[in-house]
Amino acid sequence: MNDRDSEIKLKEDCQEVAKVESTHGKSFWQFIKFSIVGLSNTIISQAVYTILVYFKMHYAPASFLGFFVSVINAYYWNQKFVFKKPEGGLMGHLKTFSRTFTVYLGTYFLSLFLLFIWIDVIHISNWMTPLADLCHKIGFESFNEKFLGDTIAAILNIFVTVPINFVMNKFWAFKEKRKQDL
Repeated sequence: MNDRDSEIKLKEDCQEVAKVESTHGKSFWQFIKFSIVGLSNTIISQAVYTILVYFKMHYAPASFLGFFVSVINAYYWNQKFVFKKPEGGLMGHLKTFSRTFTVYLGTYFLSLFLLFIWIDVIHISNWMTPLADLCHKIGFESFNEKFLGDTIAAILNIFVTVPINFVMNKFWAFKEKRKQDL
């Protein structure tokens, strides 16, 4: 291989590295934006749930309605802010929304299953006695073992469901068409 060939090969390798770094940087920022949208989803879901339960709706449909409203929020902001998917007409929107809903529904059920494991199988609340005692000492009497265990279980689920939601939304629901797919 002569100097000219080596120079061309080096240039091609550098371009490939830059392309990979650009892709990883884009994915990192997409994940940060996705997490911000996820925080808004959690707030919206919890607000809808709380309002409906306050007005005497049973917790199960209230939870599902909160979930459904948060999926609409997720779809809108993921399309506009995170993945910036171009408009695809009504059918494109319906396809992407149905995929988004499917992803979130899947992780909603996964989260319920994980809550069952944490709370009813592992009995995470049994591990919360020292933390509950500390909370009682500083004046948070309602922070008992059950409340803390249920809360910690939900927080642990975030570390499982958020990455799954991100990957499934990025590579399936909001998948960018490659030039060869067009």
